[in-house]
Amino acid sequence: MNWPDLRYLGIVGRKGRIPNWFTFINNNFLSSSSSTLLLSSYFINSSFTLASPCLLDHTVKDYSFYPQWAINLDSATHTLSVGRVCITYKKQNSAIMSHWLPISTLADERSYNPCPGCALNIPALSKKSAIQQRCNSEKCFFNVTLSETVGYPTRNAKVFAAYLPITLSTSWSYASSLALVHFSNASPALSPPFKDSIDRIEDTILPLSVQSLYTDGSFHPANDSSPSSMTSAWIALDDDGLILESSSMHLPSYFPSALRSEISAVLLGLNALFRDSSISIYTDCSQLISLWTRFVDAPFSPKLLREPNHLLWLSIRQIIMDRNLDVELIKVPAHGDDIYNIQADSLAKDAHSSLQPTTLNILLCSMLVDF
Repeated sequence: MNWPDLRYLGIVGRKGRIPNWFTFINNNFLSSSSSTLLLSSYFINSSFTLASPCLLDHTVKDYSFYPQWAINLDSATHTLSVGRVCITYKKQNSAIMSHWLPISTLADERSYNPCPGCALNIPALSKKSAIQQRCNSEKCFFNVTLSETVGYPTRNAKVFAAYLPITLSTSWSYASSLALVHFSNASPALSPPFKDSIDRIEDTILPLSVQSLYTDGSFHPANDSSPSSMTSAWIALDDDGLILESSSMHLPSYFPSALRSEISAVLLGLNALFRDSSISIYTDCSQLISLWTRFVDAPFSPKLLREPNHLLWLSIRQIIMDRNLDVELIKVPAHGDDIYNIQADSLAKDAHSSLQPTTLNILLCSMLVDF
């Protein structure tokens, strides 16, 4: 989201300039940026939002004029339209909606002009007395299905001047991302392109018989001859101690540290589990277990947001919650004689020879928790 969207949600202050750190993120992390510095490894998923969709107010009496800014999905053409739901007919699951067009095609656009008339327009609707009296700014009206219409998150609900554009509180990119998540969840059979536009967490790969995971990370600091390198690995075993699956990967070396590689190994292992799994995770990192006790086993604390790896911890918390996982961390001696820990360590070290870092799709926290 951009800075005005964050201000609208009350997450940041409403006064002052946009800080330099946010400009850096905006220029280097967002998919709309022309920079290629971090795009190969980081992106902001359209389904990763910090608020729930703004639902229409259906408590008003049928046939009453009560305009609400909204986004409508045409399931036949797979297009989204912006406008004002003017009159609702709840029993018929329909409404009359005016049509507004964005001033530009930019994703951050938040200003709209009333549509002068297009293929959506139904001339008979503009002849209704309530429409004629109160909608002198709008010329294009069409029927919408209430179940395919969701509110546009904005405080600007009134139109005062005829034929002039109006600026809403939030951008099109933010409003449409909320709408797409809502429509996708409400209609599982929704066909592309909408279903394809919402990236999901990768499918689980481990069988239900998995009982334990051995995880390890490896970190090589930068030196005169080579840049820093960070890797993670995990091994999955059943209750008989048979290795069912293993994985190792070279992680993007942004803000690299040994602890970050250890946390990433646990995160990637959890992301491969089925729902309702009960798992024991073996690690030789004492700091990881200590932080787990503070930030995963305990209720959420704002102190977590001051941790350097808070996005990874938030992702772990959300995976455990979403998949109803029962997780226990167990300390194993570092450089001891545990053959599985030795193997996990070897996998992590061997991954340094990988040429391409693996994209960590959930690293930027698709699963931000509602606290």
